[in-house]
Formats: sequence, structure tokens, C-alpha cells
Amino acid sequence: MKMEVLSVKRGDITYQLCKRLVRSLMDVFILDELRDRPLSGYDITLLIRENFNFLISPGSVYSVLYSLEREGLIRGFPRGRKRIYRLTSKGERALHTVLNMNRHLISRILPEEDSEDLNTKFAYETFKEDS
Repeated sequence: MKMEVLSVKRGDITYQLCKRLVRSLMDVFILDELRDRPLSGYDITLLIRENFNFLISPGSVYSVLYSLEREGLIRGFPRGRKRIYRLTSKGERALHTVLNMNRHLISRILPEEDSEDLNTKFAYETFKEDS
């Protein structure tokens, strides 16, 4: 898979837009990650950092997890001192619907030649502002 590195300077408008996008789609990202395997809230926080290079507060992650659990899209189970979350069948159906809508939206935004390369993986580099 092709890797593109996007350099985003912390504090600039591009950084803010990217972070807002990650926050607004965090529930979809969580559902997608839970499709592969059960995870704890801590695991999800690390995955967000690893995939997008943004620090999202654990409180934000757990707020989304509790909301998804209340809606029946995921189910949490105690495992030792952690709570492990799994995708439910309702969550799988919701994720499928949202991903199809996302594909449609992206195809409307991107020119046809760009939409063929949607599987590109992006690595984000963030830089502190110069002192």
C-alpha cells in the first residue's frame, strides 16, 4: 500500500481541520477497529495516536464508547481491570451503512481519477510551532 506523509503544523488551520475530522469520525473509526478484534478504551486511544498522530483525551474516547454501547452498537465486558469492547451485529450493520455512505460522499468530492486511489494510507507528521 502506498504511503503518503502529510506534514501538518500543530496550530495551523490544516491541523485543526484534520483533528476535527478525526474527532467527528471517531465513532466510525472505533466501530471499524472493533470489527477486527475486541479492544479496550486504552487500546483505541493508542490506535488513534498511531493512525492519525493526534492525542485524543481518554475522556473523549470513553464518551464515544459509552454512547456506542448505549445505542447497542458495541458491548463492553470486564476483563481484569479493563473493559473490553466488541462490535454487535447491530454495530456491524450500522458500520456497513456508514462506510457505504462515506464511499458515496468521497466519490462526489474527489475527481474520478483521485477516487480510484482511496486505499492510500496516510501518515501524519505534526510539528510544534517554532518558538
